[in-house]
Amino acid sequence: MKRFLPALLARTVLAGALLAGSCLALFSQPALAEVKVYGPELQRFSLDVPDSWREEPQDAGIRLVSPDGRAVVAAAVAPSEGKSAESLVRKIAGNLSGTGVKRLDESTFAFTVTSENTPVRCLLRAGDEFFLVETMAGDPAIAEPVFQSLKLEGR
Repeated sequence: MKRFLPALLARTVLAGALLAGSCLALFSQPALAEVKVYGPELQRFSLDVPDSWREEPQDAGIRLVSPDGRAVVAAAVAPSEGKSAESLVRKIAGNLSGTGVKRLDESTFAFTVTSENTPVRCLLRAGDEFFLVETMAGDPAIAEPVFQSLKLEGR
């Protein structure tokens, strides 16, 4: 499990960057969003998913792709194994050559990863028993509402 999330995040970052960078822009009408719950029993989370977005389940989370491929949002959860948010972000951002690590609050950090010349915005939230990494690549106007909708579900 220790290597799982960095590998998942790296695949998500690369796939998001490739999709966002290689697809042609298509125009479509705004889609309605449905709140959907994902993640392992350790910590479930919800996202407002537009009905036209493709869902790609991951072992510990989800990757969502806009219909035109111009935006990707992903989130995954893993056990924190007693590590602090600061030590987790140092390790994950370090493994992915992340830059601009910024503390948003005591348990939340933001950083950026660049893949295939595409910036990928990353957010790490840590709890006592888990941590969650959420990523966003591609057109922020399309991805931001989905990215911002993430909510932790009560257990």
